[in-house]
Formats: sequence, structure tokens, C-alpha cells
Amino acid sequence: MAVKASTIITLARINDGATGTGIASMIPEFYLSTSKTTQTGGSWVTTPPAWSTGKYMWRRDKIVYKNPTSTFYTAAVCDSSWEAVNEIEVGGRNLLKATESTANMYTYPSSGYKDCKNWITTIPLNGDTYTLSFWAKSTVNGDRIRVHFYDPSNITSVTGSQGQISKATDGLCDFTLSTVLTKYWVTYTIPIGGNSIRNVIIPRLGRDTGVNGTGTVSVQWEKLEKGNKATDWTPAPEDIQDQITTITETVAGVSRKTDDVANKITDKIWQTDVDTSVNQYDQTVGKSIRDRETKTESDIDVIKSTISDVQTTISTKANEDVVEAISTRLNETVNTVSSFQRTIYESYVTKDSMQIMQSSIEQLSTSIASKISASDAQSLINQNKNYWRADFEENGVLCGTTQIDKTGITVGSGNSSYTTKITPTEFAGCYNNVKVFYLNQDETVSERLRVKKGIDLTNLKIVPALQSGIKGIDFLSSGALLL
Repeated sequence: MAVKASTIITLARINDGATGTGIASMIPEFYLSTSKTTQTGGSWVTTPPAWSTGKYMWRRDKIVYKNPTSTFYTAAVCDSSWEAVNEIEVGGRNLLKATESTANMYTYPSSGYKDCKNWITTIPLNGDTYTLSFWAKSTVNGDRIRVHFYDPSNITSVTGSQGQISKATDGLCDFTLSTVLTKYWVTYTIPIGGNSIRNVIIPRLGRDTGVNGTGTVSVQWEKLEKGNKATDWTPAPEDIQDQITTITETVAGVSRKTDDVANKITDKIWQTDVDTSVNQYDQTVGKSIRDRETKTESDIDVIKSTISDVQTTISTKANEDVVEAISTRLNETVNTVSSFQRTIYESYVTKDSMQIMQSSIEQLSTSIASKISASDAQSLINQNKNYWRADFEENGVLCGTTQIDKTGITVGSGNSSYTTKITPTEFAGCYNNVKVFYLNQDETVSERLRVKKGIDLTNLKIVPALQSGIKGIDFLSSGALLL
């Protein structure tokens, strides 16, 4: 017989226990410190601050607990990747004067060698790291060129953009060109304390030096700058100053010519001046002459009448001999009076002569007026004498791609996307009107730094890495070889 087991289960209410401790929030915090061993010179913030050269980024997490409420901070950790970035030096100022913004073409000599272009640094170099950069290509792929950085020849290290590493004391570095315009660079280290100007050659061509080729080489945008970063080409400050001096001299020359024209115009006789002078002469000297002529004619008529009366009286009262003698004397008197009348006419200007003279002066005035009128001359003076000064002060002046105005100097104006701005308080570069770098006292601030093959530092290399399909970076010693 089968036996079935059974039981009864009774469920009783079980009350919940007390609420346990939980995490209310976890907030990352950041500290931009001047030291990589401790937090100093800043404060903890919840938004990552903008990094600058010589600073170190620290991080910790702020954890807020509930039930009961409490706050806990994780240990602060310094992000060591910024230390590598701190070792990048950026100069920016071109130390070579009169470099080329347009390409210069060079051909290889049939024998020996030739130095196509030479420069001397604009200031003495007192030791450190300097980078020489340029853009070049050849019509034949594989042509080679050479650069030098020498006198004194005491270079301690040479590192080129095509993997060249040497200790050539004269800065010798060879490059292999392609048919595509490409930027090349070489970084030099020189002893501290040299404080001397140096010579640069770009390029040296010739079979005897081992840099052979058959094509036509073009080179432009040469630049020597302090630091180990080859920045975009800019002219030397001395070149910009030379442009300003040339423009200033041109404006001064125009001003001098305007003043000369104004002075010459001032020396001319205006028609109104001529008319005034003629009228004044006619009312003074001319009137005096006419009055004296009229009075003289009147006096002569009186004398003639008197003589006639005397002759009649004598004829009736005197005998023949007396009358004849008196008549002779009277005739002499008449001749004397006639002579006096002729003298008057010969010595003084007649009314007809005055009219002829006035007509000649009016013709001269008309001739002068036909050449330049008073209003035209005054307009020329106003337009030329003050225009250049006022326009230069208000709108500045454009010379090629350089705009100079009251705000400063802009290189790359017009349709260019790249511009460099120089003011009394700033030196900055812009792309599409957005500032991408600027000088801040003794440092250069840049929005972004892009490196294609890696960063070579004194004791460290930073290179791209790919591991298990994940891209990242590796930190290697400076002597490590890349496979």
C-alpha cells in the first residue's frame, strides 16, 4: 500500500531591516600644479583646466556616501603624459632675414658644387636647440640636396625629418626630394654660451659633395627658430620692419611732392590778384597821370590865349621893330610850350597805352586761369597734402599680403586663411579668423599639436602604438629602434 507524505507550511510576515550605506555621487576633480610631486600653485576644480607649459595635471575622485552622509577622496594621481609634452619647445620667431615666400628654382652644376642660398642669423645664438625648416621638391624624384648650419662648427647633435641622426659639427644634413612640395626640417643642438651669429646654407647642390640630381629643385619658406618644433613659416621681424620703413619713406616722399606742388601753386598769380592789381593801378597811378595830363592841356590852352592877347595888344601899341622883337620872343615861348607838351605826352602813359597794358595783363591772367583755376588748385592741395596722412592713420596700408594699420601688423591679409598678427601686446597666428597660437611672455600657447610619426625628446620617444586592434601611444627610451 502506498503511503503519501504531507506537511503544512505556514508563512509568517518578515519585516525589512535598516537601509544600508550607499553612494550618492562620484565626481572627478582636477588640479593644475607647478610640481609633479605635490599639488601646489592651484586648486581642485571639477572641470579640467587648460594645460600650459611647465604645469602638471593631477586627478582624484570625490565620493559622497549616504546613510550616513560622508565624503571621501581617492588618492591624487599625477598624469605623467603631460611631462612629455612639457619637454616640447616651440620658438616661432624666424631668425633668418629675407627668406622666400615664393619658390626659387635651382639646377645642379655639371661639376663641383654650388651653394644656392646663404643666410646669417639676425641675432647671436647663445646655445640651445634650434630647428631649421623649409619646403622643397624636384622635377625628378629622388634628387638630393644638403643643408649646413655652421661657423662656428660646433654642433653637438643633428636630427632630421627623414630619420637622419648625426653629430656633424657643421650641421650637414642631406635630404631626398620627391616631385611633391614637402616640408623638411632638421633640429640642431649647440653648446651653451656661444653667443655668436651663424651661417645657414639651403641648399648645396653638386656631384662632388654626394648630393646628386638631374632635375630642377625649388625651395621656399625657409625658417630657423628656437626649439625642437618646426612651426609654420613667418617672415623675420626685421623683414616686417623693413616693409614699414619702405612704406613710411614712400608716404613721406608723396607728402614732400604734395608740399612742392602746393608751394608752386602758391607762387602763381591768380586771376583775381591780377584784376585787383590792375584796378588799383588804374585808380591810383593811372588816375594821377590822367589828371596831370588834363591839367597840362588846360594850362597850355591858357598860355596860348594869353599870348594871343598880348600879340594883339602889342600890334596896336608898339612900333614895327618892337613888335617884331616881341613876336620873336613869343614864338620862342610858344615853341618852348610845344616842346613841354611833347615831353608830357612822351613821359606819361596815355589812356590808350593804359588800355593796351590792361588788355595784355588780362590775356596773361586768362592764360594762367586756363592752366589751373583757384578751386582746382585748392582741391589738389587738400586731396594730396592731407589725404595720405589721414588715410594711412585711419585705414592703414596694404603691401602685398601685409596689412599695416593703427591696430598693428597683419601678415596674410586678403583671401588667405592663415594670418599672423603683431601688436604692441601680442604676436599670434590665426586660421579662418580663429586664434590657434600666441606668444605669452616667454612661452608659446597653441590650440592643438599634431604629430604624425612621434615625438623625440632628450631621453624619451612618444610613438603611435597598435595592440589587439586598439590604437594608443608608447613611451620608449630615446635609443630604442622602431620596427
